[in-house]
Amino acid sequence: MATARSPEPRWDGPLHLLVDAVCRRLHLTLHAVRSRRRVAALSRARRLVSIVGCVHLRRSRDEIAGCLGISGPAVSAHLVKTAGLEALTASLAAELRSAVASPASPGTKVNR
Repeated sequence: MATARSPEPRWDGPLHLLVDAVCRRLHLTLHAVRSRRRVAALSRARRLVSIVGCVHLRRSRDEIAGCLGISGPAVSAHLVKTAGLEALTASLAAELRSAVASPASPGTKVNR
């Protein structure tokens, strides 16, 4: 079941901020999330990064794959299972959009 993309414009902020936000929220390290380990908590973190990045922030599958150190098909697999994550992914996307305004959004202030 595919998830519809956000009506918001593409967010062009640095993707490491997305991974950092997910790691903070789930109390995980960046090293663990980017590892090859197949543990439920790490898979959930990768799934959150994939959904927020591709669906809410409108970034390409390959960009998300690159920041996670996984393949494009692995990101696609994470995008299939979105049930129960809607509120959390929307919250993470809103946090990122408010923390770093996208250059694609004219008239917004960048917090530095």
